[in-house]
Amino acid sequence: MKILILGNSNIFQRKIYFALKKFKKLQIEIASKRKIDDKFKIKKHYTAYNEALKKTNAEIVYISLINSEHYKWAVKALNQKKNVIIDKPLTINYSQTKKLIDLASKKKLLLSEAIVFQNDLRFKKTIAKIDLNKPTRIFCKFHIPKLEKNNFRNFKKYGGGCFQDMSPYASYLIHIFFKNNKYSLKYKKKLDVNESVRSFDLFVKSKNIILEASFSFNNLYKNEISIHNKSKTYFINYSF
Repeated sequence: MKILILGNSNIFQRKIYFALKKFKKLQIEIASKRKIDDKFKIKKHYTAYNEALKKTNAEIVYISLINSEHYKWAVKALNQKKNVIIDKPLTINYSQTKKLIDLASKKKLLLSEAIVFQNDLRFKKTIAKIDLNKPTRIFCKFHIPKLEKNNFRNFKKYGGGCFQDMSPYASYLIHIFFKNNKYSLKYKKKLDVNESVRSFDLFVKSKNIILEASFSFNNLYKNEISIHNKSKTYFINYSF
């Protein structure tokens, strides 16, 4: 099987490449406008995304571009009959997301958002122990330090801001803990001088469950979840 990566991103260099290399029979191709580091030993390179989509015979396209480019290239990849995986967030608004889902469904292709914390073995084991029919209180912190000045996530026009980047975490938390319950939801955004969202807080409540979560681009690195259920407390720390 082959996979084509669109974008030589920081997350590809740090995480995605090494995760993919664990699949011994998976061949990796990449399309990048920047030079590819020789250490990755990727034999098939493209310098233009359109060329890559037209020439590759990879079954999967992984889109690792700036947020505002996700929808455009996902549409092109799906129209080339490729299964598509996209770095979070899938798109930058509901309308784009719905159109992508409809297109993938029509063409009977995979469309997936690359977000993995909910698949962590510690998280799965913890959730399996919890009876969500009992009173449960959940506290979450997803914080990262201040980004470098030229990072695209600092700019609203590129789909940046904490709300765009971290709302998939919020969405998955709600899906996991409230999927069988009616709930009320409140959130509060905090903007910087450039009107980019630097942080937001989330409060979700159902009959038995309360979730309080904070998300920030300008704090000490902290990714953790604590769950209080039936006089027991479970703590999951991703901060390493």
